Amino acid sequence: MDRKPFERVSQVHTDWIDEPDGTVTIETYQDAQPILEENKRRYNDHGDLRTPGKLNFDGFGHKVGSIPLTVWQQWLKEDPEIAHNPKLLFKKLNDPEFRYFKTTPVRL
Repeated sequence: MDRKPFERVSQVHTDWIDEPDGTVTIETYQDAQPILEENKRRYNDHGDLRTPGKLNFDGFGHKVGSIPLTVWQQWLKEDPEIAHNPKLLFKKLNDPEFRYFKTTPVRL
């Protein structure tokens, strides 16, 4: 197996892998830990469910989540409509499986 860097964009890495059987694999990966840590910090800084929180609120809304690019791309493959339908996105973000992508305890 021979792995070569194919593309590096920000924190997303794509490698070209020559497999022993002659096939090629393209693998994309991302270190999501910095995103998850920032989400956790913002979530903890938000306050409780009854107060508007400690984040900067400018009257136009506030950040409710941050999704790693590789996860977003997977969600788009599963259901492209998620990019145009906030209800589908909110359903994902409200799912306990994806709670670490939220930056607020408020149900969306």
